[in-house]
Amino acid sequence: MIFRFHKLFHACWMASAMFAGMMPAYAHPKCRQEDGSINLTLHETGVVVGYGSGQGVFTEGTHHYPVEIKGGGLLTFGNATLQATACVTNLNRLSDLAGTYWTIGGAASITNGIFVADMENARGVDMHVQAQVHGPLIAGQVARFSLQFMSNNRPDI
Repeated sequence: MIFRFHKLFHACWMASAMFAGMMPAYAHPKCRQEDGSINLTLHETGVVVGYGSGQGVFTEGTHHYPVEIKGGGLLTFGNATLQATACVTNLNRLSDLAGTYWTIGGAASITNGIFVADMENARGVDMHVQAQVHGPLIAGQVARFSLQFMSNNRPDI
């Protein structure tokens, strides 16, 4: 049994290396002037089922709003911290930002790597997320995350 687990573990790391080779090099997304952006730190951990939570700041023009994010998904292996930047598009009202986002994305890292995901909520708000991953993480996931404004600086919506 140990021998088979070792082969599975080795195969997962090999798949992550191949996955990382197919991903574009990390760069902060180029947000248009009319787009909002989010910078956040997310801690993610999982064995098959992953869970992550974190905090950040949503910026729209000259306004800054603290946000928190939490959620998880399937097919996550590891424990890592992600430093993420996201462009927010299709935001008609500030209140549309908060809510549940569905995502398809992936990460590959042995010690340092990248994560990319596209997220969308029920109000049509889209986020293109790119992140630096610090720590061992393999994720090719379908996930659900909840994004909320933090109570200490909630916008008037």
